[in-house]
Amino acid sequence: MDTDGQLTFEDSPLSAKFNEALSFIEKGNLQQTLEIMEEIFQENPEFTGVIDTMKSIKFWQNRWMKVHQFPEGYERANYLFDEWNNYNGFIINSKINYEQIIIYLKNLIFKNIIKNLIFAYHQSDIPNIDILLQIGEIFIGIEEYQKAIESFEYARMFKKKDAYILSLLAAAYFKINTIDKAKVLLWEAFLYNPQKIDLSKIDINFIHQIVDYINKEYNLSETLVLEWIPVYGVLLNIFNVKREINGDELAKLNQETQELENEFYVKQFDDKKIIEPRLIKRYFWLLDYYTLQNKNKDYIKIYLNKLKDINRSIYEKYLDFMEKNSNEKVD
Repeated sequence: MDTDGQLTFEDSPLSAKFNEALSFIEKGNLQQTLEIMEEIFQENPEFTGVIDTMKSIKFWQNRWMKVHQFPEGYERANYLFDEWNNYNGFIINSKINYEQIIIYLKNLIFKNIIKNLIFAYHQSDIPNIDILLQIGEIFIGIEEYQKAIESFEYARMFKKKDAYILSLLAAAYFKINTIDKAKVLLWEAFLYNPQKIDLSKIDINFIHQIVDYINKEYNLSETLVLEWIPVYGVLLNIFNVKREINGDELAKLNQETQELENEFYVKQFDDKKIIEPRLIKRYFWLLDYYTLQNKNKDYIKIYLNKLKDINRSIYEKYLDFMEKNSNEKVD
């Protein structure tokens, strides 16, 4: 681009040379990248990104050559992943600010990790769920969300009610803007086992919103925050889409609710702290169910009274929520 008659870096021959050097990273030819970057540096040491790129390539050069010393499969994947974590520390310590070089290297390293994990998966006689999850997480790391979904969905076939798998799957669906699907999956993940959910891996804005609200209003441990997320997700009208349950699931939900009630009323105060939100979110789902069915209104009164008995503040918030959203239907 010409600016006041001057040639910018982006239009200069060095820019084409720089892009050519980056293209060699995709082929794993880091030596060629470094040689071209050194030529650019000699011509213009202030060229955007050249110093950060040279630093990064020098970090990876010997490590990349060493990769073939590890057997193909899980060992090689772990080696690359460990070195990527080391590179993240190097980025901070060396003040690497040029994002393009990080992206190029991330694609090179992560795609090789995936290749080796897939190899390791096929070497196993039985489905290795951990490898499937690692593959899915790496796909998210390089923004190949549909492939991440395929990996997580396959893992889900073997563990249908695993909260960790459901939460990762929700995060992947969120990335492709399938918001309702993400909400349904997360609601169920938090129902099954909130403590298996790793919030650091769930980059979803509405989850951040719920956590921020809880942290602002209450002084809770991380363990309890996880338990209360679905409760306040309902009250903040964020978990406003849920899967309709069938008769068998309703019976199971009622059984779980009764078991939790029995625990709640015999436990000491500290032991009740986790049981309480788990019980409340089941009341919410049962209330949703009977409200949606538009029948058995006696059950609605029963569960509202149960809710009032264990937490009057949440009961009142729920009534306010219902009044504000009385025209909304649960899908």
